[in-house]
Amino acid sequence: MRQESAVVVQSDNTRIAAAEHAAVKSVARVRRRLFLASDPGLTVQPTASVTRSVHFVETHIDQPITLDDMAAAAGFSKFHFSREFKARTGMAPGAFLRGYRVVRAMDHLRNSTERIGAVAAAAGYRSAAAFSRAFRKVTGSTPHLFRMTHHLRADKLDRDSA
Repeated sequence: MRQESAVVVQSDNTRIAAAEHAAVKSVARVRRRLFLASDPGLTVQPTASVTRSVHFVETHIDQPITLDDMAAAAGFSKFHFSREFKARTGMAPGAFLRGYRVVRAMDHLRNSTERIGAVAAAAGYRSAAAFSRAFRKVTGSTPHLFRMTHHLRADKLDRDSA
């Protein structure tokens, strides 16, 4: 029985690590596409307006941000902005925003002992429930399970280095 639970924990750890990697990779891909002169994955290059919207997200991430806010930062209507952002980054604006917030929250969960609600607020979510839904959608795991997994890995690293 104990061996089965160890396999389940190892399986959860592997799944969470893969989801974390995927979330970080998708946000990094958008940032790379915005700031590299040529990306072979894109047929069109990002514009200054799309770059402004990403900068807006980065500087206002602790506040509620809507598609209208991102579009206003870019100087477009929300419909034109959505098409333009997706064409130039390969990702929908909402998916980018959600991924960026979750990646930021992963850092908080990894490096602090703040309550999940405080981490949610720092990432710009109005409620812990909305944060948990978004976190699960991006990573496939709950913030609580992610934190537990991280602490298990940190404890193991501490024991291995001693």
